Amino acid sequence: YNKARQWVVRNQDPVTGVSYRNGLSAIPGLFIQLQLPTKLISGDIVLIQAPAGFLFNDGQSDACDNFRWEPAEDANLYLPNSKITCNQNQLKFEVREPKNVPELRVMMFRLDSRNPAKTPHVMLNLWSITHTSNAVIMSTEAIASWEVVPQLANVRVMLVGQQKAENSISNMAVSFRPVSDADELTLEALQPTGFDFTGATAISLGHEVIATSAETIRIRASMYAEINVDIVVANFRLGLIGGATLFNLITKLNNGDQMDEALQFRSGFHLPGRVAVNGKQISSEYKLMSELYPVPSLWEVRMGENALVEMPFTVTINTGLGDIMRVRAPPYDLKGQDFRIIQSGTAEIITSEVVSAASGELVARLSTQIFRNVLYEVQVKVLTPKVPNPTDAMWSIEILDGGQLPLNTNDGLTEGFRLVDRAELQVRASRSPPMAQIDVDLVVDPKSAEPDELILVAPLGFNFTANCLVTSANSQVLSCRQSGNVAGRASARLLVKRLTGVMQQVVIKVTTPAQNPPSTSWFVNAKDSATGLQLAWGEDMSGVTIRQMLGASVLYPGIPSIAGQMAFSFITNEKIESGGAIRVGYPTDIEILCNGQYLSQVAITGEVTCMNYIAEGYFELRLNRPLPPGQTAFTVTSTCPAAVNDNYFYIVVLTAAGQVSDAAMSISGLRIQHGLPVSAMPLIWGMAEPNRNTFVSTGIEILGELPLKDPPVMSEIIIEMPPDFSHQVHKTAQLETLTEPLPRREGGWLDVTDPRRLRLLMDEDAIQKLAIGAYRFQWPILVPAVMPKYNIWEVTLCSPALRNESCTGAGDPRASVTFPLAGFNMGEAHPSSIAFSQTGAAMPMCSPVLSLGFLGVLGFLLTM
Repeated sequence: YNKARQWVVRNQDPVTGVSYRNGLSAIPGLFIQLQLPTKLISGDIVLIQAPAGFLFNDGQSDACDNFRWEPAEDANLYLPNSKITCNQNQLKFEVREPKNVPELRVMMFRLDSRNPAKTPHVMLNLWSITHTSNAVIMSTEAIASWEVVPQLANVRVMLVGQQKAENSISNMAVSFRPVSDADELTLEALQPTGFDFTGATAISLGHEVIATSAETIRIRASMYAEINVDIVVANFRLGLIGGATLFNLITKLNNGDQMDEALQFRSGFHLPGRVAVNGKQISSEYKLMSELYPVPSLWEVRMGENALVEMPFTVTINTGLGDIMRVRAPPYDLKGQDFRIIQSGTAEIITSEVVSAASGELVARLSTQIFRNVLYEVQVKVLTPKVPNPTDAMWSIEILDGGQLPLNTNDGLTEGFRLVDRAELQVRASRSPPMAQIDVDLVVDPKSAEPDELILVAPLGFNFTANCLVTSANSQVLSCRQSGNVAGRASARLLVKRLTGVMQQVVIKVTTPAQNPPSTSWFVNAKDSATGLQLAWGEDMSGVTIRQMLGASVLYPGIPSIAGQMAFSFITNEKIESGGAIRVGYPTDIEILCNGQYLSQVAITGEVTCMNYIAEGYFELRLNRPLPPGQTAFTVTSTCPAAVNDNYFYIVVLTAAGQVSDAAMSISGLRIQHGLPVSAMPLIWGMAEPNRNTFVSTGIEILGELPLKDPPVMSEIIIEMPPDFSHQVHKTAQLETLTEPLPRREGGWLDVTDPRRLRLLMDEDAIQKLAIGAYRFQWPILVPAVMPKYNIWEVTLCSPALRNESCTGAGDPRASVTFPLAGFNMGEAHPSSIAFSQTGAAMPMCSPVLSLGFLGVLGFLLTM
């Protein structure tokens, strides 16, 4: 047969000139050049045959992969109208040109192909071309193909050890399908640097390490063509920094002949960089708000509480925008709220968005890059678990970029935090007056802790006696002594037998403050005395409430330079034996007189001596008879200045031994009322007999001119009777004016709907011009069966109403001033009551003439 004059097949890259020789590798732009000795006429066939294993298409059609004439501009000189088809390793031209193609026409073209897995047999490793016309061979030619380097197929290099961060000791799985039989595998780690196979072992069945030298390891393994091989290498050190990996894999026979290879293999695992946690800190909510929680902020984080975890860290691989940070620490419950990443030193916030936070895992998307070797800090709020040991809740921090392995990781090797248990504390007292020594019952449940030392911290103002142990059941508490202050609060140190359960039936001695502090919480710190470690702590938020003496009050007019009665009242629960005392503290700006006629004992029986300690700001009523439990009231005489500093009172009930039995501290004084030079007229009453009617008379006296400009307006006068008393006024005529009348309001000036209260409604314009003088009135009352303990009458002057509401007396916001008047005892009548009783008896039928005729007698009596 005639030979083709030119028959060239080249597998070189047209730019680099590199030959494509690896098995199963693509040959982009395979170059073919031919020159036939005979002309081509329509109907001729030109068949190109590649060695077995080469492919010209994917088999899905008869089109050739990326066929193109070369140069493209000469395509019309070749076979532009002919049919070109490919079938696996065959390429066929079916000539259909309108004109014959002359002989010796050089034709060049390219198409894409693929090498076979390995070099075909030498007799078959030929490229051939055959030209036939009417089934007659016109010419043919064959040339030898190139040697194909067999390539390992389906190569996978996977990181399978628990530790995956750079420079860790880990395990690797290598799998592939060999083209040729072989006896050993050589694995070389090229990138990143730092891989070290020294001391590595093969833990897969039937494999063993032959030799290692830093980045290279040789493994004996029987391999058979087309049968998958799986090898696991253990206990080697991963490369440094992390990033894309690069490996060489070569199989050989026992004699050293190379069989298959996978060089520069880049599709293995992406070595994770390291998240290096540089110290860590957990802070309780109390520590974060130490000003609000001064005691708990000093102590450890407890199990089952909210806290803030701060973890400074660096990474060895830069992150990208949109990468994910995943923080895992089950059984910690991680919260998405207020999650932050900041750059240490600059406090710059790394913008992120929390995607999810559940089941001990938080996922956040990064909108800002994190750079290698720069110190950052992740802050995450958590609910701590009920595990005390740090190793029971390891922390994992990973940066994910969508790959199978993290971009950076700490391999979950960061230990959690030492947590303490939540002890239960109960502090109770049967009595807790202010400024007293009291017994306190103590119950402590240390839960899982087994302490032998307790530090008990009291609220502000409380204290412990020097030897504070009173009793302890079963001698659980060995001693109780005052200890140093904790956050400014008194504390006591209790040495106990090591507790394995609830400590109860323990009583200690405590001194109380004047009033409840802002926080009433008591705390217990359960410790191990040998190590000093805190094991648990607890809080009793209610603790001991300072019970101010019930019903403690003070009432006085508060008009500068005008003397008046000052009434005190309180309720005690305990009987005070004879020899006790009532101590009353008062502002030193107020003048107090409490001896003789200036003291009205009201509810106090027996002989009472008053000692007034003016410089110290208190007086004492010393009692020669017992003070029964219940309400007590008395009055002294006071004169107020134009202004009062530190306007507070206190009442302390003392036993004969001088111990506080009950007390009320910080009783607020009343405001000073300027512009009303007014006093209350003395209380006058008829014979007081149980369940009998009598009369009462009082009033007000204007002692000076009222201010011309904006004087205080006396819109209402309220007369409040003691409990159980009731007035018998059913019509206005029964409230008799005994002096010049007060200016009454048109349209109804008297309200008697409340049986204990009279409301006198004044003409608000006329009363501003009220003249100096006395204004007394009288009304009938019903005396109760028993005199009340609070036997104090109250006269209150009220300012005008903003709306149409009534003034209710001393406690009403409209009350300008209240005059307390000590009441009378059963069976008594005022010395001036004879004339009043005659008028009072005639009141229901009294005529205006009789009332006016009585004024002369009344004027005489009132000046006595």
